[in-house]
Formats: sequence, structure tokens, C-alpha cells
Amino acid sequence: MKVEIQAHVRDTAARLGADVPYALKALAGRLADDPDLGRPSELPGILTVKVDGDMFDNCPDLSVGYLREADRIDIRFLEALPSPETSTAAPDQEQPEPGGGQARSSPVVRWPPRSPCGKSPTRGGASPGG
Repeated sequence: MKVEIQAHVRDTAARLGADVPYALKALAGRLADDPDLGRPSELPGILTVKVDGDMFDNCPDLSVGYLREADRIDIRFLEALPSPETSTAAPDQEQPEPGGGQARSSPVVRWPPRSPCGKSPTRGGASPGG
């Protein structure tokens, strides 16, 4: 299945961290193999998936929204999720989710531990951990 990444999503990825474009490409590879990886969001027709940023050197946790069509996937948005360490809300106060809350029900995508070169494998038997 063909996976397209919108230009503004690529620009956002470059601004969010050095390894965010790599994480986005890795997710695109996973989506090509498993297009139903995400969960429905509050936005009509958009599926959302979270990416665990700890699996990459310079990458925050991400929320990625995409449109699944019969023969292609179109990645439409990318947002950095707030990290627990930098949260300014009180511990008992619920944080609003980016993108209107659709990320709350999305799965978290984790890859196997990094290879010695520091990059995470994306194909050939790679599967979400945890």
C-alpha cells in the first residue's frame, strides 16, 4: 500500500526533533504493512496512532493522524504529545489530548529496542512491543 506524507507534516516533523522525520518514515512503513493500525478519531475518516518517542534518540511522543483509502494512506497531521516530566498540570488534573481528544483512544506504537546503530528496525519481523 502506498503511504503519502503531506508536505506540512514533513515540515512539522523537522521542527519537532532530529529523529522525528525518521520516526514518521518508520511509522509509514508500519502503516503500509498494517493500514488499520490506528483507531478512529473524533475527526471523520481520520485514524490516529501514537508513536512512543522513547524508541528514538531525539523524538517526543507523537500523535499521528491519517486517512486510509482503498489503495493508499495519507498522513494528515502530526503533533508532539506533552511528556509527563514537562507537564504543568496538577497530578490529579487531566491533560487535554492534542487534536481534540482523538489521540486518547489510539494505540501506542513501539518498536523493538534500537539496533547498535541507534535506529529501530521497521520491517522483517519487527512487531510492536508491549
